[in-house]
Amino acid sequence: MQLDILIVDDEPLLASLLKEMFQRSGHEVHIVDNVASALTSLQQFSFDGVICDVNLPDGRGDMIIESSIKNTNTVHPKFYLMSGYFPDDILETVKENVTAFFKKPSDLSKIVSEVEKSFVDELGCL
Repeated sequence: MQLDILIVDDEPLLASLLKEMFQRSGHEVHIVDNVASALTSLQQFSFDGVICDVNLPDGRGDMIIESSIKNTNTVHPKFYLMSGYFPDDILETVKENVTAFFKKPSDLSKIVSEVEKSFVDELGCL
């Protein structure tokens, strides 16, 4: 199964490397670098998963999750947050809507593996 992944990160090198690793595994990947672009992408396209940095130039990653959950016309993707630091208020606010948290720096192959595993666990296959 091919996954459609949205990566939201303002670090171009990290986003590009992560995109390349997901593509090598046969997945479709889109990259945006801010909250506004992520919200627009989520309105225009359907994604299986959203891997989102917590600290972005125009807001925090939890804003993306909260907005997507409030939009009842949208099938919600799985959300994954990554950051060098997770403020307690973010962990408490969105923990029930986040499939996994990744601490930066992280082994990118582990991120790909964990995302794929979350779909295998749910669907029984990938």
